[in-house]
Amino acid sequence: MISTVICTAALCVVCMTDAICSFDSVNDCRIALCGDACLVAVDTQPIYTKGDLDNLYSKIEQLLTVTYGVKEVIITRDNDIFYAMSKSNLDDRQKQQLLDKVIERKR
Repeated sequence: MISTVICTAALCVVCMTDAICSFDSVNDCRIALCGDACLVAVDTQPIYTKGDLDNLYSKIEQLLTVTYGVKEVIITRDNDIFYAMSKSNLDDRQKQQLLDKVIERKR
């Protein structure tokens, strides 16, 4: 069943965070909406295989694109990004800088 969610950005971030944290291997996550993109920093329990990590990333991406209509999902387990996103008052420029840093590191 696909549900349509209409909410403010702040409420959506809370809903997205709760949904992602419900996955077994996820301890916590931080989310930043940057235009049509969604940056997700996850703190996970140890994941030992690439297949398990790919499966988790796929579940997160499917959740955000199907349920919340996010067009692009960028996921990282980088602790530096996670803790930078923990600051409560990130402005749009800071969110974009973190997104650019994650994209650069993935290359």
